[in-house]
Amino acid sequence: GGYLVAGLTKSKGAGYKNGWIMKLDDQGHKQWDHIYGVSSTEDDARAIVAAPDGGYLVAGSSYYTASNGRVEADAWIVKLDDQGHKQWDRTYGESSGTDYATAIIQASGGGYLVAGSTSPKRLANDDMWIVKLDNQGHKQWDRTYGGSNFDFTSAIVAAPGGGYLVAGSTASEGLGETDMWILKLDDQGRLE
Repeated sequence: GGYLVAGLTKSKGAGYKNGWIMKLDDQGHKQWDHIYGVSSTEDDARAIVAAPDGGYLVAGSSYYTASNGRVEADAWIVKLDDQGHKQWDRTYGESSGTDYATAIIQASGGGYLVAGSTSPKRLANDDMWIVKLDNQGHKQWDRTYGGSNFDFTSAIVAAPGGGYLVAGSTASEGLGETDMWILKLDDQGRLE
């Protein structure tokens, strides 16, 4: 029962912004809240999903200052127990560039799918990015989708009959400057 809220705060924590998870009862009263962060700049929590063990996985991004002085980001996944205490966290992405996690769901057959966007080494515009993780957060595979312009992922859901539907936006496809983009993927992340 109740609800989980994922976001960020500037009011608490050690960094400029930190990931913030709150557990509310069914009347909206706060039962607990915790702050999470791995960087001294900014960490955000954008999505949360229940784990089979009663805990939760949080998806977001962690920002850092690279050796070239630019602020970069990695996708960031945090595993919590049922009371919101951190069990582990991992970052995913290139050694330089921007990588964001915006959605997470349980994958069919176990593990998780993380949806976001990636711009490796800042040499190209962002592409949609799907990462398959096992239950311990180890990457099993990842795939990108997109063209020469910006392509972003907003959500991912399990599709009826198997596979996944990914929703986002594209400036690489379609008729306008930015269009809605829906992809149908199989269980291995291949376009159907």
